[in-house]
Amino acid sequence: MKIFISIVALLMGVGFLFYWLQDNFIFFPEKLKQNYRFRFNGLFDELNLESDGEGLINVLVFRCSNPKGRIVYFHGNAGSLRTWGAVAEKFGVLGFEVWVMDYRGYGKSRGERTEKRMMADALLVYDKAIESYDQNNVVVYGRSLGTAFATYVSATRNPNKLILESPFYDLADAASAHVPFVPIRKLLKYEFPNHQNLHNTNAQVLIIHGSKDGVVPLNSALLLKPFLKQQDKFVIVEKAGHNDLENFTLYHSQVDSFLSNDQSANN
Repeated sequence: MKIFISIVALLMGVGFLFYWLQDNFIFFPEKLKQNYRFRFNGLFDELNLESDGEGLINVLVFRCSNPKGRIVYFHGNAGSLRTWGAVAEKFGVLGFEVWVMDYRGYGKSRGERTEKRMMADALLVYDKAIESYDQNNVVVYGRSLGTAFATYVSATRNPNKLILESPFYDLADAASAHVPFVPIRKLLKYEFPNHQNLHNTNAQVLIIHGSKDGVVPLNSALLLKPFLKQQDKFVIVEKAGHNDLENFTLYHSQVDSFLSNDQSANN
């Protein structure tokens, strides 16, 4: 009985600690000084958008000549625009402008984080990106944690296409693989329900995931398949992990063909 009580007490202590420190397990931001100067190849603008709850959202807009469309990109849970801005280069080569934001507490962005406020920030950036612009030429792209914002924006607005790189069913499902002994679903302050949002989007969807992903298990992403439409696609990159998808030719061929409307690479 004493051993049982000790185990229960230990688990309750772990759960209590996780609840209060969960932001430290979910978000890994790099903070930048407000006067930091970004350095990237090509033309880009820097915007600061005021948001709810005294939020200030830092955004980089990468331009290109005669763009065929705009990509609104939501990055992963670590780093800042100092490094994430580099994703624009590959899309610029394909003829797309790229809008990419830093979440609250990342880079130069600031404000108290809540799921509601972060979703509002994502909509704020998207709405700014589509001002006087045809949504038929807009692609929303989410990577890892960023898929939560990408699916929400896609379900709430009406972009043409949605790309999800290394997505999860919801945050609790992804986290449970790392802390199976904690009742994670009851403790999380963030839901990030990709499945619900994916069910409500009209955009054409491409999901791409590595078979050896050790951060977001492939099984969590596979749970999203029932929410895909007939024209959507789920691609598994064999032997790819969480951070090396771009090292695989299949990743590039699928993303490039999806953006170019080339269906020949879909078989």
